[in-house]
This record gives sequence, structure tokens and C-alpha cells, in this order.
Amino acid sequence: MAKHHLIANYHYVENPREDRKGIWPCSVAEFERQIKWLSENYKIVSAGEVYEAAQKNADEKLCAITFDDGLKDQYINAVPILKKYGVRAAFFIISSSFEWKIPGTHKLHIILSHLSAESLIDIFNSDNELISKYAPIPKDERINLERRLFEDTQTANLKEKLLGQIPADLKDKFLNSIFFKTLGLNEKEHAGELFMSEAEVRNLGKEGFTIGSHGHGHYALNNLDAQSAGDDIKKSADILNNLLGVRPEVFSYPNGRYNESLISVLEDEGFKYAFSIEAREVTKGESPYTIPRFDTNDIKKIML
Repeated sequence: MAKHHLIANYHYVENPREDRKGIWPCSVAEFERQIKWLSENYKIVSAGEVYEAAQKNADEKLCAITFDDGLKDQYINAVPILKKYGVRAAFFIISSSFEWKIPGTHKLHIILSHLSAESLIDIFNSDNELISKYAPIPKDERINLERRLFEDTQTANLKEKLLGQIPADLKDKFLNSIFFKTLGLNEKEHAGELFMSEAEVRNLGKEGFTIGSHGHGHYALNNLDAQSAGDDIKKSADILNNLLGVRPEVFSYPNGRYNESLISVLEDEGFKYAFSIEAREVTKGESPYTIPRFDTNDIKKIML
């Protein structure tokens, strides 16, 4: 069935690298192939325009392009292709990256470039404190049959448990022990390589790209208490406002996780739209704070 109102979302846009085996990027050539196809088959507009058109059941085929995390490879590899095809996009920034910090999700990607998912599951399952409260991570049966279907079972289960099911402090404790003590990695060095600088984000804003928030610490906000989640959202909005001179109006939920209380916070902070990672087209009647998006692997299927 033809999809009339869709939003495409991307993370890493770079060619595979041996030193980043834990990262599964959209290659530069594949990204250009998708942008070319989307620009030929859809009118590319803002994500808000896609949502509003869907609420009117508009016939015109519309698409928006978004990027999560504010990664440097997006700036280096994706932006020139967007300009080539005259496409504008929204970039959702993790504001703690300006403090040379690497969120747990990205620490895990780096760790998986050095250690296998199976070995990390073994380390987790040998921690009596963790498994007594949160159960061992299975190796053969998927925890979630709806998310991370493009990843192997062990990697998907590891991410589901660490990034969405255990408290932020325990997740950070587990990942930091491996990142710093086991592997001896330098956070500032990797953060500078992974994420856009303040100057690069500011340049995107000046060039007409939309800058939105992806939270401050990139925590699964539904796992935080209401006060902590609200503080995280507000801190990110304040930082981006100070950087750009305008308060962000679009928000992307870290790891795609949200609850109803977060929506009230976003409304209070002046956000007009918020986006999940539910893989479907935008339809009439849905909330402007739970807008779905397809990722690069979904777009491949739509193009068939």
C-alpha cells in the first residue's frame, strides 16, 4: 500500500569501519540512494508539515527527513547530500555532547566494537546485584518482538535490557566500568569524534535546517522519575536556546521511549511536535507528541 505521509529517520551515516564494528551505519551511497528516491517520489517538507497534512487526509505525498543524536558523520556525510538534492531536514541534538560526554547508548556502540554482545551478556549475567533485580539477559529468545528486528538476537536483547529496562544509574555503572576500567577508553576523545560541535550545530541552524532536542543525557525518559525527566528536557531546551537564540519546538524521544507525563512537560516547555521510532506512516487522529518515523532499513523496504 502506498504511503502518503511518512517521516524518515537516520542515525549514523558513514561507511562501515573496522574500528566501529559495534555501529551499523547507513552507508553514504545508500543514504544518497534513499534521499534521491524520496525526493523523486515525495515532496520533502518539514516533519510538522507532514503531520498537519496527515490530519487533513491530504492526497499529496509528503515526506520529512530527520536525524537523531547530532552525530558528526551526519554533518560531514549527510548534509552535503541533502544540499545536493535541495532537501531540508531536522537534527535532534543530545545537548550533553557539548560537555564532551557520551551517552550510554553510544558508549555501548563503542564497547561493542571491542567486545561481543555475547561476552557483555555474560558479564551482565554474572552480576548478582543486576540479575537479582532485573533477571538475566537471554541469548536465544528475543526480549522484544517489535523493536530492533534488524539486529541479531543477542545484540537486540542487550540493548533492550540496558537501554530501556534498568535504571539509568545502574546502566551507567555497568557501561562505565567496561568503558573506562576494562577497555581504558578516553571519553572526551571519542565524544569529539562522534558528535557535532556547538559551531557545527549553529551552522546547521543558520543554513535553514531545523534543530530539535533529543534530551540532555539521552536517557530513556520513561525510566526516570517525573522530576528528573522534566529537568533533563528543560536543560536540553535551555542549552539549545542559548546556542541558537531560539527555543526548540521539536523533540525526539531517546530510544523512542515515552509516557503520558512526558507529553505534559514537552507542552509546558513549548515543544509543538515529538517523535517516536514506531515504524509506520503518519495518520489522521494521532497525537502531535507521538509521531511515528521509519528508519533507514524500513525505507529500503518501502523503495522495493
